[in-house]
Amino acid sequence: MENKLNNSWNTSILRMIEERLKSEAPAEYEEYIKLDNDGKLEYIKKNRKILEVGFDQKLLKDINAILHPLLKKVITEEISKEIVENHIPKSHAAIHNITEFGIILEKYANSIKPRSSEEESRLSLPYYLIIIESGFTADINLLIYLLIKSNVKYYRKSESKKKYGKTTDFKKIDQEKLYDKLSFLEDNNFSIISDTCDRDLRNGIAHMEFIVFEDGSVAYGNKGIIRVTKDNLENKIEKLLNVCYCIEVSIGQFYEQKYGFK
Repeated sequence: MENKLNNSWNTSILRMIEERLKSEAPAEYEEYIKLDNDGKLEYIKKNRKILEVGFDQKLLKDINAILHPLLKKVITEEISKEIVENHIPKSHAAIHNITEFGIILEKYANSIKPRSSEEESRLSLPYYLIIIESGFTADINLLIYLLIKSNVKYYRKSESKKKYGKTTDFKKIDQEKLYDKLSFLEDNNFSIISDTCDRDLRNGIAHMEFIVFEDGSVAYGNKGIIRVTKDNLENKIEKLLNVCYCIEVSIGQFYEQKYGFK
């Protein structure tokens, strides 16, 4: 299944870039579609910055600085097996589905012209939710699992006082509230990741409690109304994607450095 997911994900990336070029650079698109798959992957590699494919190198460095020491402290053959069986399939499936939704957005950009800022934001909102509920959740579940294995006892802050639970495995971690998981990560030096998630926006989208204006700005919030511009919404999506990709790359780099394989 893992190999199928990897192949499917690579194919999705190629398709997404094809749609992006068709929309933004028709001349480049004509040359791109003449290439075989290896040639297309090499083209993407050479044009990462232009195509906005890849990840934030500074963020990757910052994540490595906190994640690699944790992995080094806890990693065993048993824990590696748990990661392979319970995290990697979910993470790869999430990345694949996130990319597929990205392709749909690119196709929309190609087929609907002119398009309004309001329409674009209305499509961006479910995209944000998809990223949080799939790739981001899989990644924070992994980080919490690693922290627990390093003898940090999991607790919930949503109670009147800290309530320590018997959360020890991926299944139980997945059932915890997003608020508690983000608070736990923040308290344990992973705020660079927990702060990426706008929980109020996530809840607003999930419960359809938001307003989209003609200029593409979005208002949401329970305790007070928050209004973000269309550009800010897109930045929130980009930051989430960056965190998800950087965590996966960081794990791969750790295993490559420790064992000589990705």
